[in-house]
Amino acid sequence: MSAALAPYNVSLAATSPLFSYTPSRDGDVTSTWNASYTGTDVWPSLDNTTRPAGVGYRRTQYGSAKISLSFEGSGLYLCFTASGATFVVTMDGSVVSQDSSQFGAAQGDVGACAGLGAATMFASPGLDAGPHSMLLTVSAASDNEFRFFGGMLTLGVNTKGHDVKDSDVIDDQDLGWNLSGGRVATGGSWDTNAGATLFDNTGTFQCNYGKGSTASYKFSGAGGLVLYGNVWKDAHSFSVSLDDTTVNMDATSSWEDGRTVLFAQGGLDPAAVHTLTVFDYSSADDGCTNGQGGTFRFCCVGIDSLLLLEPGTNTLIIPSPSSPSGVNTGTPDPQTDTQHSSSSKSVAGPVAGGVIGGLALAAILILALLLYRRKKGREAEIASVPVDSAQFIAHPWDADADYVMRYTTGQGSSTAAVLSSSDAYASPGARPVVREKQPLVRGAPIAGNLAATSSADTRSRTDSTTTSGVGQPMAPVDLERVLAFVAERMDQQRPAAETQQSEERPPQYRG
Repeated sequence: MSAALAPYNVSLAATSPLFSYTPSRDGDVTSTWNASYTGTDVWPSLDNTTRPAGVGYRRTQYGSAKISLSFEGSGLYLCFTASGATFVVTMDGSVVSQDSSQFGAAQGDVGACAGLGAATMFASPGLDAGPHSMLLTVSAASDNEFRFFGGMLTLGVNTKGHDVKDSDVIDDQDLGWNLSGGRVATGGSWDTNAGATLFDNTGTFQCNYGKGSTASYKFSGAGGLVLYGNVWKDAHSFSVSLDDTTVNMDATSSWEDGRTVLFAQGGLDPAAVHTLTVFDYSSADDGCTNGQGGTFRFCCVGIDSLLLLEPGTNTLIIPSPSSPSGVNTGTPDPQTDTQHSSSSKSVAGPVAGGVIGGLALAAILILALLLYRRKKGREAEIASVPVDSAQFIAHPWDADADYVMRYTTGQGSSTAAVLSSSDAYASPGARPVVREKQPLVRGAPIAGNLAATSSADTRSRTDSTTTSGVGQPMAPVDLERVLAFVAERMDQQRPAAETQQSEERPPQYRG
């Protein structure tokens, strides 16, 4: 019997390309979904230069709008405000009744929707670990606007019976990345940008749209992963491939959304070697560079970091329905031991029997007391793990503001890093602590990665194993101009650096 998968929670902002929006991801609110922020009223501009404030979300007043999500995991939570619009949630092909307990009020300070400002939460915990699909169908109007804030999914991480270790963060500057053609500094087409919301304050991006524009990373020892990327107004269609499976996605947004989840996957074999590849290309959108009216537009993709979810050192504790506390301690039942002991009889006479019986009774009482204290001690230890409901949500883009990286996981950071009760499945408020940004972990490249050989030699050559992109690749001079222009566009929304960093917190949701 295979070991149970370890649950691991990942917050998904509405800006995450994992969500697919229909008819389109960003446009006029009356005919499709519109990218918006709670603290900025600049709608429905498709090319604004305003820095966003507040929480990023998608809204629509259209009569036939949809959001879909395909994922592999064991739980899903959605956060939204219907405002009178009608909606239907379909899970794995079955419509979920709105009278069910899966719909409830979103709590503003705890749970999967904490800090988002959503009114309703849909919860689907306890799914069978495996592939699932969700479809949210909305019929809205100008006076019944529907707003979607994202949510959270629960991955099932293969840890061979242990907890999840989530400290192995592969930065975009890690030498293990195999960048087709290399970086601009060595004559390639992948460039680097700075950003306060990005891990280690850097990101790597590509705008030479085509099948040959790839960034790949080989790894082993992980039972799951979360890929983070950068979303800005030049980010559009792209795809991600894990081993032999490719997923097409779209990151279109009018805003400098910054760091968000591009891809997440659990159920991996830690003993196998896996290859993750990001393409600045989608087979579903050959004409990505054709903008409105046939004008040219940039189609870029940006990567930030790769979080590898590895087996930890603690034994995984899975909530057990047979245990009232939800924790299977594995200790014997004192009542059962008492009955077993009392069934033994002595034949040594009344006096000896009384003495022996008294000693046996005393031993049983002592054993029961020790077991009771042991159980309470474990519960206290698990309950002592600090829980923070803070989410990684879209924050104002501010290159001068102090930044604390937030991971939303299903595990604690150091002690008893496990889900401690059966309520953890029903309540996404059982969340991990918010950790300070970890030091950069330079993963040792696996043989076959570009940087496994001399970086000076390998980064300057092209990848002969990839096919050519749509059309001909840009000339080096043209590509350099394009990247410089895109970098300038990304910098337009960043204020000039100050000598002292800002201590202001992001604006709160305004009704």
